[in-house]
Amino acid sequence: MIFVFLQEVEPSDAECEEAMKKFVQITKTDEACAHFFLQDFNWQLQPALEQFFSYAPEAEFGSNSTKASSQIVVSKPDKDFSLTVMSWNIDGLDETNLAIRFTAVCYIISKIAADVVFLQEMTPDLVSQIRKNLSGEYSILVATPNLPYFTVVLLKPLIEFISHKAIPYRRSGMGRSMQLVETSLHGRKIMLLNTHLESMKEHSDIRITQIQECFEQLVEWDDGKTVIIFGGDLNARDSEVRNPIKNYPK
Repeated sequence: MIFVFLQEVEPSDAECEEAMKKFVQITKTDEACAHFFLQDFNWQLQPALEQFFSYAPEAEFGSNSTKASSQIVVSKPDKDFSLTVMSWNIDGLDETNLAIRFTAVCYIISKIAADVVFLQEMTPDLVSQIRKNLSGEYSILVATPNLPYFTVVLLKPLIEFISHKAIPYRRSGMGRSMQLVETSLHGRKIMLLNTHLESMKEHSDIRITQIQECFEQLVEWDDGKTVIIFGGDLNARDSEVRNPIKNYPK
């Protein structure tokens, strides 16, 4: 009896680069998205493309790239408690190539599978798509669906949902608000604050007042037992957050 063992050959750097280039050309996304899909298939272009397009709705493919960035935070207050949190401004106000970019966003969220996801710059048109793609994996909480854009919080089923509300900032020319979500996990109360603070450097004074409102809310929640998670797109400079953090009770 003869046994033949075939060892998977690692592609060269040049082959990986060529696969990324072709993936970007075909999908009209960017190298970050190409890397994300190709690495799952040992840099084989065809299966990576099949996986990408199996997840994609019909869309007009433009030439712009996916510009949004994401951050994942793992919080472990003690050895019996762990929670993964992801925050992402998905750049939903840029309509160029939006449908295909947002398909990639949904795929990445599904693959990372964080327990809690904070999204910013969601739009009404994207809500139906995220419900179609992720409603089987997450509860989807929309902050202010009557506005042109807003924040969204996603919760995995293991997170027990208790309440949800959006509080507009006292000062905002852009319709910004605090999205507040009360939850629990294994009997531990968890309070979530997702926000998108005022944009652009010239609105620093408004942004500072919004940061102060956020910290006022954190202080109100802080009873020494509750897990508090504050995140989002703060648009903040170091000088703008220094005083609120310094004044926050230890």
